[in-house]
Order: sequence, then C-alpha cells, then structure tokens
Amino acid sequence: MSVRGRIKPNTCSGRLALTIIFVLGIALICTGVRYLYGGNGAEEPYPWKGHYSQFTLLTMTYDARLWNLKMYVKHYSRCPSVKEIVVVWNKGKPPELSDLESAVPVRIRVEEKNSLNNRFNLMMLNKASEIVGFYPRLTDGSPLKYRDEKYARSHGGYNMILTGAAFIDSEFAFKRYWSEEAKAGREVVDKYFNSISRNTQVHYRIRSDCLHKFSQMYGNLASLKSKFNGRSDGWDV
Repeated sequence: MSVRGRIKPNTCSGRLALTIIFVLGIALICTGVRYLYGGNGAEEPYPWKGHYSQFTLLTMTYDARLWNLKMYVKHYSRCPSVKEIVVVWNKGKPPELSDLESAVPVRIRVEEKNSLNNRFNLMMLNKASEIVGFYPRLTDGSPLKYRDEKYARSHGGYNMILTGAAFIDSEFAFKRYWSEEAKAGREVVDKYFNSISRNTQVHYRIRSDCLHKFSQMYGNLASLKSKFNGRSDGWDV
C-alpha cells in the first residue's frame, strides 16, 4: 500500500502526518538551496582581540592553470572567513579581474621571475604564532628523508607543513624568509624548483636532498617535531 493510501487526510492523525511531511519537505528544500547557493558549511568569522577571524587567501599559479584558478576563486571566495584573495601570477599573460567570479576582492600580483619564493612575499594572515595547515609531513632518519602524511601520523608527529594550504603570520615568518641570512636557502629553492618530477619516488628523493641542504644550513630539522592533537584550537588533529 502506498503512503497516500495509508494516510487519511480527513482524520486528525492524517492531517498531523501531512503537516509533518510538509514541514520536513520545506526544511530539506531550504537546506538544499542554502548548500547550493548560499552556504558552504564553513564557520562564520568570529571576533578575536578586536578583529574578526578573516584571512587573506594566497594562491600561486600561471597561465596554463587559469581554468583551475577560476574554480578556486569561485569556490573559496564564498567561504565566510575569506576576506580577500591574492593571486601570485608567476608566468604568462595574467587574467583580467573580470575573468574571475569572486564574492570577495581579488588582487593579482604579477611576478617578474617564475619562482617558488614568490609565494612568501609579505601578505597573508596576521598574528598567528606558528604555521598550521592541511598537509603535515615528517622528515627524519639518517640520511634525512622526506616522508608523507601517512608516515607522519603513524609516527605521532610532524615537523613540516606544505605551504600550498597553510596559515602563517607574515610578520612572524616572511621577514625572516626574505632576510639576508635566508638568502642561501632561497637560492636552493630556485635551484630545485624546476627539478621536481611527476614520478613520486624521484619527487621524494629531490625533496630529501633539498632538506638535507637546509639541515646543513640551519640545523637538524628532524629534532623539531610537533605532536598531533597538541594545539588547544584543534588545528592539528
């Protein structure tokens, strides 16, 4: 027997059942519309020490990935915590702002040189005590080796965060990055920039070589290790 046959609209229980179904239907429709057009499930910005918890989203790209940039801007500009988007344009003809569909202001910074170092020019999140993000890594061993997230979690900690999806305070870190003391490190970044291979094993070996050079310059990276679930704000779960 169908639902319609079971519910008798002429009775009190039937009218109550129809009312409940109608209300649930409206609620589901509103939820669906909000998900598709007006919301994304992200936390609303909240006040912290007199400022709202919004941040600048920075992405680095070039002409061959314009299609990806358009999707990126359209999606992330609708996150309530995103205040603006900065596009670091490394190569080729930059897009017009009108080419990008965004709910927040977008700035395009065209670089003269195609370099990974361009990601760390001064602008990003304010007042964060350390780097946090979505791609934890662990470098350890002798000789030093670059390890993936699965390895990091199985060993209960990490000492690297990939900067493609990371939050960092510009005042805290970027001035150091562009200091004279870090010049040799930036040169290593440029040296290895075009050496990264699509082959995973080669890719990891090159990163391990790069980290070995950094350890020679700045000390043993393996001795610096943060544990998961160690932050009270939950950013390292």
